[in-house]
Amino acid sequence: LFGEAERDQLLAENRAIAAVIRSAVGAEEFLNNGHRWCLWLPDQIVGEFKKYRTVKQRIDACRIFREGASDAGTRKLAQKPHQFREMHGGKDLTLFVPTVSSERRHYLPCGLLPADQVVIAPNQVIYNAPVWILGLVSSQMHIVWVRAVAGRLEDRIRYSSSICYNNFPFPPIGDSQRQQIAAHAEAVMLTREKWPDKSIADLYDPDAMPADLLVA
Repeated sequence: LFGEAERDQLLAENRAIAAVIRSAVGAEEFLNNGHRWCLWLPDQIVGEFKKYRTVKQRIDACRIFREGASDAGTRKLAQKPHQFREMHGGKDLTLFVPTVSSERRHYLPCGLLPADQVVIAPNQVIYNAPVWILGLVSSQMHIVWVRAVAGRLEDRIRYSSSICYNNFPFPPIGDSQRQQIAAHAEAVMLTREKWPDKSIADLYDPDAMPADLLVA
């Protein structure tokens, strides 16, 4: 993981490296418009990019770090220092839910990310989720359930797939109902886009949430 200055250093060696640089998204980036980046190097192309000095330096540094770890699983990962522990990703959109969220918010601040953005643990994702699932997770009905069952980090909500999502009691619905929920979810997303100067944390501040977003 690296910031914009390190990204620019990589690109200064060769613009071709841009092909394996991806946006890395954790709760800080999602909620507060932060920016981090990472190298995404599947096995079949790593040899092509290790020829670049700056890429090789980062791979070697990762290998050395993993070799020196106390955890046996991390040391084993030194055999693949060009990769994350997990290399999951979606083909289309990724539904993102921060694991920890302020207990003061009226709704969970979730959203849809492009498939080429890499989600950093510990956060919750559904790869290739239909839009209506976003409507379900971001609904008032869901936050009521989450407040009742979720774990806590201090007073903040700690969202988990096993407790909050998989156990959520929800009735069978038909295609027309899914379409209605999807339309509402799209309205929320479109309303958020009307406020490009505000972060998700700003928009979901219960004391400052824009009226049109609250209506949506």
